[in-house]
Amino acid sequence: MRFSYWKGLKVGFCLTVVGVIISLLFWWWQTQRVPMTAAQAFVDALNRQDWTSVTKFIHPTEQQTFGLTPEKVKFIGERLIVPIQQRLGSITELKRVENPFIDTPEEEVYFRDIYFFRLMRKGEEGAMILIVRTGEGWRVNFSMFIYTLLMEAVEKRQVSRGWALTFLRQVGISRLFVGKESMPLPSY
Repeated sequence: MRFSYWKGLKVGFCLTVVGVIISLLFWWWQTQRVPMTAAQAFVDALNRQDWTSVTKFIHPTEQQTFGLTPEKVKFIGERLIVPIQQRLGSITELKRVENPFIDTPEEEVYFRDIYFFRLMRKGEEGAMILIVRTGEGWRVNFSMFIYTLLMEAVEKRQVSRGWALTFLRQVGISRLFVGKESMPLPSY
């Protein structure tokens, strides 16, 4: 059997196409897996009450804007996160969700690089974790996590909305980071 030039060219082309497809699938798998891994590591650090690690997960712009040092994060964690988590119950699952915000075509660019995750408690959706890529790697929008955790507690009548918003302002969180941008904290 003679192997012709054209058969060799066809085989080479097919192998190239298969290689490109496998590379694209691997790239897609990596982009889906890494944000989930970051979100899970953040939740694990919260559960261990490892406030230094939690601080390292916070978006650097947000850290700088709110002065979120490990000491301040520990204060927020011990005074807010731990008690609220105990009241709401244990996390049963971390679930990736689509963008929950109503976005217009103009806002699509705003939310494009954000991965959204929900804490699930006994089958019910809870607080959100927003993961965004930064120069330092995948980071969490901490203020949005705290806000959605508090709103979960408000919804389940564990705290009042006024108390939740007052607490945020008292610890210096006056804006909510979404991706790399921020928006004003909602009013009462």
